[in-house]
Amino acid sequence: MRKKNDLNSYTRNLNIRYIFGMKLRNFRHEKGYGLKELSKLTGLSVSYINEIEKGKKYPKSEKIMLLADGLDVDYDDLVSIRMTGRLSQMSNLFSSSLLGSFPFHLFGITYDNVIELFSSSPKKAAALISTLMEISRAYDMNVEQFFLASLRSFQEMHNNYFEEYEELAEGFAEKYKWIRYPPPEREEYIDILKKLHSCEVRIIDFTKYPGLFGQRFVFLPGKISRLLLNDQLDPSQHVYSLALQIAYFELKIRKSIRTSPCEKYETFDQVMDAF
Repeated sequence: MRKKNDLNSYTRNLNIRYIFGMKLRNFRHEKGYGLKELSKLTGLSVSYINEIEKGKKYPKSEKIMLLADGLDVDYDDLVSIRMTGRLSQMSNLFSSSLLGSFPFHLFGITYDNVIELFSSSPKKAAALISTLMEISRAYDMNVEQFFLASLRSFQEMHNNYFEEYEELAEGFAEKYKWIRYPPPEREEYIDILKKLHSCEVRIIDFTKYPGLFGQRFVFLPGKISRLLLNDQLDPSQHVYSLALQIAYFELKIRKSIRTSPCEKYETFDQVMDAF
Protein backbone atom coordinates (compact mmCIF):
# COMPACT_ATOMS: atom_id res chain seq x y z
CA MET A 1 0.00 0.00 0.00
CA ARG A 2 1.31 3.46 -0.91
CA LYS A 3 2.07 5.97 1.82
CA LYS A 4 -0.17 9.05 1.83
CA ASN A 5 2.51 11.41 0.44
CA ASP A 6 3.41 8.86 -2.24
CA LEU A 7 -0.27 8.47 -3.06
CA ASN A 8 -0.74 12.23 -3.42
CA SER A 9 2.28 12.41 -5.75
CA TYR A 10 0.99 9.43 -7.71
CA THR A 11 -2.45 11.03 -7.99
CA ARG A 12 -1.00 14.34 -9.23
CA ASN A 13 1.10 12.58 -11.89
CA LEU A 14 -1.88 10.51 -12.94
CA ASN A 15 -4.04 13.63 -13.21
CA ILE A 16 -1.45 15.32 -15.44
CA ARG A 17 -1.41 12.32 -17.79
CA TYR A 18 -5.17 12.16 -18.05
CA ILE A 19 -5.58 15.92 -18.46
CA PHE A 20 -3.04 15.88 -21.29
CA GLY A 21 -4.84 12.95 -22.90
CA MET A 22 -8.23 14.67 -22.67
CA LYS A 23 -6.87 17.88 -24.15
CA LEU A 24 -5.15 16.01 -26.98
CA ARG A 25 -8.37 14.20 -27.86
CA ASN A 26 -10.38 17.41 -27.58
CA PHE A 27 -8.00 19.32 -29.92
CA ARG A 28 -8.04 16.39 -32.36
CA HIS A 29 -11.84 16.36 -32.45
CA GLU A 30 -11.98 20.13 -32.88
CA LYS A 31 -9.73 19.81 -35.93
CA GLY A 32 -11.87 16.96 -37.24
CA TYR A 33 -8.95 14.52 -37.33
CA GLY A 34 -9.17 10.79 -36.79
CA LEU A 35 -6.37 8.88 -35.12
CA LYS A 36 -4.97 7.77 -38.48
CA GLU A 37 -4.89 11.34 -39.79
CA LEU A 38 -3.07 12.64 -36.73
CA SER A 39 -0.68 9.70 -37.01
CA LYS A 40 0.22 10.71 -40.59
CA LEU A 41 0.67 14.35 -39.59
CA THR A 42 2.96 13.56 -36.66
CA GLY A 43 4.70 10.33 -37.61
CA LEU A 44 3.55 8.80 -34.33
CA SER A 45 1.76 5.46 -34.37
CA VAL A 46 -2.01 5.21 -33.93
CA SER A 47 -1.60 2.92 -30.92
CA TYR A 48 0.81 5.36 -29.24
CA ILE A 49 -1.52 8.35 -29.72
CA ASN A 50 -4.42 6.25 -28.46
CA GLU A 51 -2.49 5.35 -25.29
CA ILE A 52 -1.67 9.03 -24.72
CA GLU A 53 -5.33 9.98 -25.06
CA LYS A 54 -6.30 7.30 -22.57
CA GLY A 55 -3.83 8.70 -20.05
CA LYS A 56 -1.63 5.61 -20.11
CA LYS A 57 1.43 7.45 -21.41
CA TYR A 58 2.82 10.97 -21.23
CA PRO A 59 4.98 11.86 -24.26
CA LYS A 60 8.42 13.43 -24.12
CA SER A 61 8.80 17.06 -25.13
CA GLU A 62 9.90 16.34 -28.71
CA LYS A 63 6.81 14.21 -29.30
CA ILE A 64 4.59 16.85 -27.70
CA MET A 65 6.07 19.29 -30.23
CA LEU A 66 5.13 16.92 -33.07
CA LEU A 67 1.58 16.70 -31.76
CA ALA A 68 1.31 20.47 -31.35
CA ASP A 69 2.58 21.04 -34.90
CA GLY A 70 0.26 18.36 -36.30
CA LEU A 71 -2.76 19.91 -34.58
CA ASP A 72 -1.59 23.49 -35.28
CA VAL A 73 -1.89 24.47 -31.62
CA ASP A 74 0.56 26.11 -29.25
CA TYR A 75 2.84 23.79 -27.31
CA ASP A 76 1.95 25.61 -24.07
CA ASP A 77 -1.79 25.20 -24.70
CA LEU A 78 -1.30 21.47 -25.06
CA VAL A 79 0.82 20.93 -21.93
CA SER A 80 -1.08 23.35 -19.70
CA ILE A 81 -3.27 21.65 -17.10
CA ARG A 82 -5.84 24.41 -17.60
CA MET A 83 -8.94 23.23 -19.46
CA THR A 84 -11.51 25.48 -21.09
CA GLY A 85 -15.06 25.16 -22.36
CA ARG A 86 -16.96 22.05 -21.35
CA LEU A 87 -13.74 20.53 -20.05
CA SER A 88 -13.43 23.27 -17.44
CA GLN A 89 -15.76 21.26 -15.19
CA MET A 90 -13.22 18.44 -15.39
CA SER A 91 -10.50 20.88 -14.39
CA ASN A 92 -12.46 21.81 -11.28
CA LEU A 93 -12.73 18.17 -10.36
CA PHE A 94 -9.04 17.41 -10.87
CA SER A 95 -7.98 20.45 -8.85
CA SER A 96 -10.22 19.53 -5.91
CA SER A 97 -9.19 17.22 -3.09
CA LEU A 98 -12.29 15.09 -3.59
CA LEU A 99 -10.90 12.57 -6.07
CA GLY A 100 -7.54 12.17 -4.38
CA SER A 101 -8.91 11.70 -0.88
CA PHE A 102 -11.87 9.45 -1.65
CA PRO A 103 -11.07 5.75 -1.08
CA PHE A 104 -12.62 4.24 -4.19
CA HIS A 105 -11.10 0.86 -3.29
CA LEU A 106 -13.69 0.49 -0.54
CA PHE A 107 -16.30 0.27 -3.27
CA GLY A 108 -14.34 -2.20 -5.40
CA ILE A 109 -12.91 0.27 -7.91
CA THR A 110 -9.65 2.17 -8.25
CA TYR A 111 -8.85 5.82 -8.80
CA ASP A 112 -7.49 4.83 -12.21
CA ASN A 113 -10.84 3.25 -13.13
CA VAL A 114 -12.68 6.46 -12.33
CA ILE A 115 -10.33 8.67 -14.33
CA GLU A 116 -10.35 6.26 -17.27
CA LEU A 117 -14.13 6.50 -17.26
CA PHE A 118 -13.90 10.29 -17.46
CA SER A 119 -11.18 10.27 -20.11
CA SER A 120 -12.98 7.80 -22.39
CA SER A 121 -15.71 10.35 -23.00
CA PRO A 122 -14.66 13.68 -21.47
CA LYS A 123 -17.53 15.77 -22.80
CA LYS A 124 -20.15 13.39 -21.45
CA ALA A 125 -18.25 13.17 -18.17
CA ALA A 126 -18.07 16.96 -18.02
CA ALA A 127 -21.83 17.13 -18.53
CA LEU A 128 -22.32 14.58 -15.72
CA ILE A 129 -20.06 16.54 -13.37
CA SER A 130 -21.87 19.75 -14.23
CA THR A 131 -25.19 18.07 -13.41
CA LEU A 132 -23.87 16.74 -10.07
CA MET A 133 -22.57 20.19 -9.17
CA GLU A 134 -25.94 21.73 -9.96
CA ILE A 135 -27.66 19.13 -7.75
CA SER A 136 -25.20 19.75 -4.91
CA ARG A 137 -25.79 23.50 -5.14
CA ALA A 138 -29.57 23.02 -5.25
CA TYR A 139 -29.48 20.92 -2.09
CA ASP A 140 -26.67 22.97 -0.54
CA MET A 141 -24.52 19.83 -0.24
CA ASN A 142 -20.86 20.35 0.64
CA VAL A 143 -17.95 17.92 0.40
CA GLU A 144 -18.36 16.87 4.03
CA GLN A 145 -21.98 15.87 3.44
CA PHE A 146 -20.90 13.96 0.34
CA PHE A 147 -18.40 12.01 2.45
CA LEU A 148 -21.04 11.24 5.07
CA ALA A 149 -23.48 10.07 2.39
CA SER A 150 -20.74 7.84 0.94
CA LEU A 151 -20.12 6.36 4.39
CA ARG A 152 -23.79 5.47 4.72
CA SER A 153 -23.64 3.70 1.37
CA PHE A 154 -20.52 1.83 2.48
CA GLN A 155 -22.27 0.70 5.67
CA GLU A 156 -25.28 -0.53 3.70
CA MET A 157 -23.04 -2.49 1.32
CA HIS A 158 -21.69 -4.44 4.30
CA ASN A 159 -24.92 -4.56 6.33
CA ASN A 160 -23.05 -2.44 8.87
CA TYR A 161 -20.94 -5.45 9.89
CA PHE A 162 -17.15 -5.43 9.58
CA GLU A 163 -15.68 -8.75 10.63
CA GLU A 164 -12.07 -7.57 10.83
CA TYR A 165 -12.87 -4.92 13.44
CA GLU A 166 -15.22 -7.20 15.33
CA GLU A 167 -12.37 -9.71 15.68
CA LEU A 168 -9.93 -7.01 16.81
CA ALA A 169 -12.37 -5.81 19.46
CA GLU A 170 -13.02 -9.38 20.65
CA GLY A 171 -9.28 -10.05 20.83
CA PHE A 172 -8.68 -6.88 22.82
CA ALA A 173 -11.48 -7.73 25.26
CA GLU A 174 -10.17 -11.25 25.70
CA LYS A 175 -6.61 -10.01 26.31
CA TYR A 176 -7.73 -7.73 29.13
CA LYS A 177 -10.36 -10.16 30.42
CA TRP A 178 -13.27 -7.86 29.65
CA ILE A 179 -16.68 -9.46 29.32
CA ARG A 180 -19.82 -8.16 27.64
CA TYR A 181 -22.05 -8.36 30.68
CA PRO A 182 -21.51 -6.49 32.83
CA PRO A 183 -19.42 -4.24 30.55
CA PRO A 184 -16.19 -2.59 31.79
CA GLU A 185 -16.62 0.44 34.02
CA ARG A 186 -15.42 3.90 33.05
CA GLU A 187 -12.47 3.65 35.42
CA GLU A 188 -11.23 0.51 33.64
CA TYR A 189 -11.10 2.39 30.35
CA ILE A 190 -9.29 5.28 32.00
CA ASP A 191 -6.76 2.86 33.47
CA ILE A 192 -6.13 1.21 30.08
CA LEU A 193 -5.55 4.57 28.38
CA LYS A 194 -3.04 5.62 31.04
CA LYS A 195 -1.13 2.34 31.27
CA LEU A 196 -0.98 1.43 27.58
CA HIS A 197 -0.91 4.78 25.86
CA SER A 198 0.26 7.36 28.43
CA CYS A 199 -2.98 9.27 28.01
CA GLU A 200 -4.26 11.19 31.01
CA VAL A 201 -8.02 11.55 31.40
CA ARG A 202 -9.64 14.51 33.13
CA ILE A 203 -13.32 15.20 33.74
CA ILE A 204 -13.88 18.94 33.66
CA ASP A 205 -16.64 21.52 33.58
CA PHE A 206 -17.00 22.48 29.89
CA THR A 207 -19.47 25.26 30.73
CA LYS A 208 -16.50 27.38 31.83
CA TYR A 209 -15.24 27.35 28.24
CA PRO A 210 -17.75 28.75 25.69
CA GLY A 211 -15.89 27.19 22.77
CA LEU A 212 -16.49 23.71 24.19
CA PHE A 213 -20.25 23.99 24.44
CA GLY A 214 -21.93 20.80 23.21
CA GLN A 215 -18.71 18.77 23.02
CA ARG A 216 -18.43 15.28 24.49
CA PHE A 217 -14.67 15.41 24.72
CA VAL A 218 -11.52 17.26 23.66
CA PHE A 219 -8.37 15.28 22.82
CA LEU A 220 -5.01 17.04 23.25
CA PRO A 221 -2.14 15.13 21.60
CA GLY A 222 1.41 15.24 22.94
CA LYS A 223 4.14 13.14 24.52
CA ILE A 224 1.65 12.69 27.34
CA SER A 225 -1.69 13.15 25.64
CA ARG A 226 -4.82 14.29 27.45
CA LEU A 227 -8.46 13.43 27.04
CA LEU A 228 -10.83 15.99 28.56
CA LEU A 229 -14.35 14.69 29.23
CA ASN A 230 -17.45 16.82 29.68
CA ASP A 231 -18.63 16.49 33.30
CA GLN A 232 -22.24 17.12 32.19
CA LEU A 233 -22.30 13.59 30.74
CA ASP A 234 -22.78 10.49 32.84
CA PRO A 235 -20.14 7.71 33.16
CA SER A 236 -21.80 5.48 30.54
CA GLN A 237 -21.60 8.34 28.03
CA HIS A 238 -17.93 8.87 28.89
CA VAL A 239 -17.29 5.23 27.96
CA TYR A 240 -17.98 6.04 24.28
CA SER A 241 -15.28 8.72 24.22
CA LEU A 242 -12.82 6.54 26.11
CA ALA A 243 -13.40 3.51 23.89
CA LEU A 244 -13.00 5.69 20.80
CA GLN A 245 -9.58 6.90 21.94
CA ILE A 246 -8.45 3.35 22.76
CA ALA A 247 -9.49 2.31 19.26
CA TYR A 248 -7.53 5.18 17.68
CA PHE A 249 -4.42 4.16 19.62
CA GLU A 250 -4.80 0.43 18.96
CA LEU A 251 -5.42 0.93 15.22
CA LYS A 252 -2.52 3.42 15.09
CA ILE A 253 -4.69 6.16 13.58
CA ARG A 254 -2.56 9.25 14.14
CA LYS A 255 -4.83 11.96 12.80
CA SER A 256 -7.76 11.24 15.08
CA ILE A 257 -10.60 13.69 15.56
CA ARG A 258 -9.87 16.11 18.41
CA THR A 259 -13.47 16.83 19.41
CA SER A 260 -16.82 15.06 19.33
CA PRO A 261 -18.94 15.93 17.54
CA CYS A 262 -16.25 16.84 14.99
CA GLU A 263 -16.44 20.47 13.87
CA LYS A 264 -15.55 19.63 10.28
CA TYR A 265 -14.48 16.54 8.35
CA GLU A 266 -11.92 17.46 5.71
CA THR A 267 -11.29 14.01 4.19
CA PHE A 268 -13.14 10.76 3.80
CA ASP A 269 -10.44 9.09 5.92
CA GLN A 270 -11.49 11.20 8.92
CA VAL A 271 -15.13 10.23 8.42
CA MET A 272 -14.21 6.57 8.06
CA ASP A 273 -11.84 6.55 11.04
CA ALA A 274 -14.42 8.21 13.29
CA PHE A 275 -17.00 5.67 12.20
